[in-house]
Amino acid sequence: MEEIKDTVETNEINNTDTATEKTEVSGESTENAAETPALPPHKEYAKRMLKFQNNYTTLLIGVGAGAAIGIIIAVAFNVIIGACIAILSAVVYSVLTYDDMLKLIGIGYKSIEGGIKVTAVRARYGDVIWIPSSLIWFDIVDIGDRAFESDKNHDLKKVFLPKTLKRIGSDIFCGCENICDIFFEGSEQEWEQIEKETDFGSYRVVFEAKYPPIPKKKKNKSTKK
Repeated sequence: MEEIKDTVETNEINNTDTATEKTEVSGESTENAAETPALPPHKEYAKRMLKFQNNYTTLLIGVGAGAAIGIIIAVAFNVIIGACIAILSAVVYSVLTYDDMLKLIGIGYKSIEGGIKVTAVRARYGDVIWIPSSLIWFDIVDIGDRAFESDKNHDLKKVFLPKTLKRIGSDIFCGCENICDIFFEGSEQEWEQIEKETDFGSYRVVFEAKYPPIPKKKKNKSTKK
């Protein structure tokens, strides 16, 4: 299969992403309205990524405190109660992290050897979705079979993929009839090294694509009189 090879610069991609049309749909459900980006897609992505990172940091602190309390109780009072608290903390961490990631940035995952495997992808920024190179401190190395299969991806046209990928499963774009452009973070050589079970022959593959920057949290400035 012959892949169309191209290179673009950051500004070109950002200009393409920001050229979105505003449409009003009568009778739109509350759920769909909530998922319609108020910002251009690349800025909406950055905003959601920042929010996920902040939520994850808060969750991690809370779970760490719960685990520490469990250990203290196990040592000082009752081993079984302490172990139950520690296990509960781990379960809460896993469930809340998965739910928050899927809700905010549209990615479901599971941990595998060597990193993270993407198991579900749901569009959250209009007709484009970004899969980052890493989440929760681990590289994304695999995209599972039929990962993009969802009613929410019907209008999906552009997909950004990270250069950390080692494998792409079969039929990942099943049901996504409008996808035409694949933006790859790495080089053409890195793209060729990925084990692929999905046929990319009908898509335009763009190499050296840049992800939108994630804004830093603003610090409150105190004024001195």
